[in-house]
Amino acid sequence: MAGKEVFINTARVDAGKRDIPPGIIHRIPSDLAPITNFKDIRGERLADSEAIFIHAGDGSTSYTINELLHFINSQETDISPETIPPFVLLGGGSANTLLKGLLQTPKIELPRRYNGILPPNSFEVRAYRPPQLTDEEGIQYLAYLATFGHLSNKTTEVKEKLATRWPKLTADQIRLAYVAAGISSLISLHNRVEPREVSFTQGGKQEYLEGNIAASPVISVPILGTFSFNKPIKPDTVRLLALTSENELELHGKYGLVLLIGGLFPSGPDMLTKWGILESHDASAVNVVPNDEVYFNSVIDGNLSHVSGKTQISRSPYILHFIIPNEVSQQYAPKK
Repeated sequence: MAGKEVFINTARVDAGKRDIPPGIIHRIPSDLAPITNFKDIRGERLADSEAIFIHAGDGSTSYTINELLHFINSQETDISPETIPPFVLLGGGSANTLLKGLLQTPKIELPRRYNGILPPNSFEVRAYRPPQLTDEEGIQYLAYLATFGHLSNKTTEVKEKLATRWPKLTADQIRLAYVAAGISSLISLHNRVEPREVSFTQGGKQEYLEGNIAASPVISVPILGTFSFNKPIKPDTVRLLALTSENELELHGKYGLVLLIGGLFPSGPDMLTKWGILESHDASAVNVVPNDEVYFNSVIDGNLSHVSGKTQISRSPYILHFIIPNEVSQQYAPKK
């Protein structure tokens, strides 16, 4: 039988001091001590809980998903969706890409097993199969993103410095942070860590990216930073975005257009795809042969990372359920 709930609250570390939305904090059991350190997040404890309340950013959410599914995958018995505890998302990060992305996916009917976690009619539920990355080291479960191509320490540093300086970032300040990070990444584009090969499986056929690769993110929700895509992503596919060119000058020009149009106009990413500047491929799997000459050769859920040897990104077989309180939904829902 499941144990009591788990409350993960790393938002103070991830994005400065952020308050849990009014009307939500009293719904968290008063005797529930928060986990505030990554090292204390254990898969066994997560799997044995009735619900996982999480007030944190994408990094902490990604870490929690990975810990939970690794523990479940290590068990010899079959695991059904009914035995996996739901997540209760309370916001709290600087970007909250997964949360915003889930709010762009269809609502599902309330499973009866969630009765009692929050008061009736006070929340929405989403079902989601997170992606998994498989390389020579094994399987890693992701929240929403794996990217290869242009990687820059400066990009991450600029965004994190702005988030630290302004803990309670407004929507405009978040956009400013991404624009500043984008400009720094454009300047350092010549120092990109380009994968040796990128391919994707679509309709049973394998296709390869050609030319120089500036960026090739793989996402599982229709949102990436300030970019938002109108076309939904099917639950069994991932979306490969590709910025490629035959020569460096054109590549820099395309990169600048993506930053300008994609960052300023709500329908910018779709316009870029329609014009052929940005490639978009929905695939059952994306395969990457990374650059193994450097340590940081990928970005996983917004954090610089390392993958080893041939790497594949696809949907995991596990279905997770996310409970989103109405107050949080109203705060993070895309603007009409």
